Amino acid sequence: MPDIAKIFEVSIDYLLGYGKTLSDKEWVNMYDNISSFIQIGKNEECLEYLKEMLEKYPDDEKVQMWYAHMCRQVPLDKELLNSAIKIYEKVIRTSRDEKTKKQAYNGLFYVYMRLENKEAMKDVYDKYLKNIVGPDYYEMYFLEGLEKTKYLQHRLELSLHDVFNTIRQLRFGDYYTKEEKNILLKKYLDIMEIMYEEHDYGFDNWNMYETCREMLMRFNELNEENKCLEYIEKATNYAIDYDNIDVNEKTKSKLFNTRDLSKVQVSMSGYKEPGNMSFELINILKREEFDKYKNNNIYISCIERLKKVAKKY
Repeated sequence: MPDIAKIFEVSIDYLLGYGKTLSDKEWVNMYDNISSFIQIGKNEECLEYLKEMLEKYPDDEKVQMWYAHMCRQVPLDKELLNSAIKIYEKVIRTSRDEKTKKQAYNGLFYVYMRLENKEAMKDVYDKYLKNIVGPDYYEMYFLEGLEKTKYLQHRLELSLHDVFNTIRQLRFGDYYTKEEKNILLKKYLDIMEIMYEEHDYGFDNWNMYETCREMLMRFNELNEENKCLEYIEKATNYAIDYDNIDVNEKTKSKLFNTRDLSKVQVSMSGYKEPGNMSFELINILKREEFDKYKNNNIYISCIERLKKVAKKY
């Protein structure tokens, strides 16, 4: 029995099912003490407290995990970090709780990160984390240089797509008035103009066009003719830019300047060629509700510009 306990680095009492662990009341008291230390920035004092608790309750996983966690929160100390590694590896071997094991896997990963041991980080990732963490985990921690820049820029681009889709969802229902719905959509346009300082939106010209198209139709319903004309012109610009996309042209805006438009997937079916938004917008503007603008110079100019680009007109 002592030899088995030594192999697994546990007490004989633990093997017999009598390991010394915290009662529920003692656990709450320990957690309160930990919180008090952390709130006032006394991480080293917290670590000393947990060391005493670990000596008193060597078989309690909560104490073990908190001690290992605090070993990572104090100034770099390789001896402490090696102690944390032993604890995490022990918990991985002996714990019957999958949630605790997952926390130990993550803890082990971050200890090796503090030690700047990428080979060990990769080993932990391959053995333990690959199938239980998000798909971005590997790219976030292992890519470097240009490859990492491309990855992060792409993540940022996807975040903007989420903003677009979320704002468009907010416009459904009757919580917002028609005027307020256009204010929401305008916020998306403002965000995009900030993020793309060169206004080289690429395939995101489609999102910009869709937003302006919806806004111009709502302004028309509200009889705000000047605003409607403003967004007819904006929608025209974005439709033409979308239809004239050169997939070989380099994006200049700083946050997206590694993007390769020739490899941008914008539909489930594959890589999409520049579309025919100009044709669609002409058909919209030819509807009866827009007849009142037929003699307006802005309207006339937009129709003429769109006709030059539309593929089916």
